[in-house]
Amino acid sequence: MKHILLFLMVAFIIKSSMTPQLLVTEPATWFHLPHYEGPFQLSFLFNADSPFYRFYSLRVEEEFLLRKLGHVLSYATLTYLLYLNLSIKNLWVKLLVVWGAVTLFGFLDEINQTFIYSRDGRLLDVILNSTASLLTVVIISTVVMISKKKAVTKMIKNKRSI
Repeated sequence: MKHILLFLMVAFIIKSSMTPQLLVTEPATWFHLPHYEGPFQLSFLFNADSPFYRFYSLRVEEEFLLRKLGHVLSYATLTYLLYLNLSIKNLWVKLLVVWGAVTLFGFLDEINQTFIYSRDGRLLDVILNSTASLLTVVIISTVVMISKKKAVTKMIKNKRSI
């Protein structure tokens, strides 16, 4: 089941990214088919004036806030699901791999958006996605450490009572 949920989350993020003229507040736009526009070159990554490196407009609107909330929730969920699906034993290695993989996925997703009609990828969105993932990793590590500490404390109390 956890594999299916991970697949569905990845599919949801990709579908959302590839949907032209997507408006969170207008469900009719959620099902637009992908429409790529060329040229398909990565040279924009080496151009400091590229829209990829521009800051967001300073207008804070409902649509903007919902989109950014969508980024945070999607990438936090992706982080948690990937954590559940990896079988790496060392907690710190596992969390680092999860955060790195989710950050790379977010970067590639934003690059893909630069080629979708009416969409643009932003480095700031990569940072937002990576930060959401990092915060999720911190929460996971905190919960795991607290639960381990409680288990050790309980074991010590049980040994003392014997």
